[in-house]
Amino acid sequence: MFWLDIIGKIFKVLKAGATPSQIAWGFALGFAIGMVPGWPLHIIALFALLLLLNVNLTMALVAMALASVVAWVFDPWLDQLGVLVLKEASLQVYYTQMYNNPLLMLTRFNNTVVMGATVGGLLALLPLFIVIRILVKAYREQFLQKLNKIRIVQWLRGSRIFGFYQRVSHLE
Repeated sequence: MFWLDIIGKIFKVLKAGATPSQIAWGFALGFAIGMVPGWPLHIIALFALLLLLNVNLTMALVAMALASVVAWVFDPWLDQLGVLVLKEASLQVYYTQMYNNPLLMLTRFNNTVVMGATVGGLLALLPLFIVIRILVKAYREQFLQKLNKIRIVQWLRGSRIFGFYQRVSHLE
């Protein structure tokens, strides 16, 4: 029942309310947050930014859960990406300065998985925004119109049972 409730909320978000850009930015930022294991300082700051911006939080939470699974699957590659970034010779001076700063140490940048997941999440941010925005627009413009034209959907929406469900669902 829990999963059906979540799926229902996702479709409700996609159907109306937020703009496609708000939904897409919520998903993209949530995905970038969910990629990084734990809650290092930079992820807490990104989460605060997510709360301050006018983005869809439902999609952000869904994306965070999805990204944690994706990050778990791609963990070996994210680790290798982190090793590549941390071994970059031209950045060693900055890493030393960051390591000696107590506040920046809370970002856990020196962990290869955290660094790789941060870079991977940031690289995925813009492509995810574009793809999700296109998908939401297509869903609203094409799929919903086709769905509403189906006779069984029209019949169900006109039935007393659906009207009763609408009244009861708003009481929660």
